Amino acid sequence: MLVLLMIGGMWEGFAQGEEKLEGMVWIAGGSFEMGCEGEGCGEDEQPLRKVWVDGFYMAEKEVTFANFDQYCQEVGLVEMDDNGWGRGEQPAVALSWYDAVAYCNWLSEKERLEKCYTIDMSVEDVGNTSKSDMFKMVVNWDAKANGYRLPTEAEWEYAASMGGKGGAFGNGKDVAVPNEINFDGVGFRRKMRRFRKRPGPVGSFEPNAWGLYDMSGNVWEWCWDWYWEKGYVKKGKETRNPRGIVSGSYRVIRGGSWHGGVKDLRVKGRGRCTPSYGLYYVGFRVVRGK
Repeated sequence: MLVLLMIGGMWEGFAQGEEKLEGMVWIAGGSFEMGCEGEGCGEDEQPLRKVWVDGFYMAEKEVTFANFDQYCQEVGLVEMDDNGWGRGEQPAVALSWYDAVAYCNWLSEKERLEKCYTIDMSVEDVGNTSKSDMFKMVVNWDAKANGYRLPTEAEWEYAASMGGKGGAFGNGKDVAVPNEINFDGVGFRRKMRRFRKRPGPVGSFEPNAWGLYDMSGNVWEWCWDWYWEKGYVKKGKETRNPRGIVSGSYRVIRGGSWHGGVKDLRVKGRGRCTPSYGLYYVGFRVVRGK
């Protein structure tokens, strides 16, 4: 597997002895400065803090309708509405956080891996403080399981920022332009203004140097963590493999989408969504351990 490092200002790769998994990229573990500090940073992005992340595999692309439709067909669920945009290689949208974790478990079982999640629909999650969540299912994560799961917020930012050595956006660049990222570029400069008004097929643009597509734009991506607002993280605090707070009203979404502007696209940017909501600008990608 190819792992990329910043050496003398240039990205170079070296052979890594990790097993190759089709459609997945091995993200070698390491530390980085997570969060944001200074002008232009949201209150919920601050402060900067050092975070250590163990190695993991991340899907090159967002889960597609082709992927999710197979899951629905095999378990007997009604397929999600595509809003008339088509299916196939379009990113799967209009699915909830619960749909995403259930898909992860199905994929793990299909590949004879250990399921990461236990999902209990018989009791209400007392840690879910949302007034809008229709389900409030209890979902527990077995961190020792080797199956598929959602990335933590720290894993997502580590990958999108290429270990903190990439650019401001998930494609590795410091400027987001509409012909390289799918977002609302109506207010962009000169002749580069563009708003596609819909998601595009996954992998339509160049990936970042780690081989990950659409880490900025196209659709927001569900993460494991409950969303926290300002004050949760303390400056100078160092953590390893953080999993976020233990309760909340929203789950974190990352990466921005076709529906929003430049600020949402930053690798430091954070979003939130009620777990039971399925929105046409939110999808997900999977990760797994060794």
